[in-house]
Amino acid sequence: AEACAHLASLAAWRGDLDQSRVLSLQRAALARRTQDLFHLRHVYAWLGLHDTLQGRWDEAERWFAEQAPIVEELHTPEPRATLLTYRAVLHYFQSQFERADQLLHAVIALLQPTGSGTLVWHLGWHGLV
Repeated sequence: AEACAHLASLAAWRGDLDQSRVLSLQRAALARRTQDLFHLRHVYAWLGLHDTLQGRWDEAERWFAEQAPIVEELHTPEPRATLLTYRAVLHYFQSQFERADQLLHAVIALLQPTGSGTLVWHLGWHGLV
């Protein structure tokens, strides 16, 4: 599952979203088989982001809905923040800027108190919105 996560990211950064999707689905299957919530913390949100970027907005929403109950089970706010950011990206591309801004303010509220360096990953989208 860890190897699939890294390879999926690499494929996405190369622009091969189809390969990233294949690897992400494999990661999800492996994580489900081993009941590893850590590896499920981003995988469906990641797939939703891919569908967002490819204009498949209904499919993106379905992935985000699948991710939501998983992030609620985790004790760290970072996976929930990632899901909110990816949902904000969807709203951004749908020209729903106010909603995107609201979600990204929620991300900041989740992460800022933790001092997490991951906040910087989300601020770029907020600046764009």
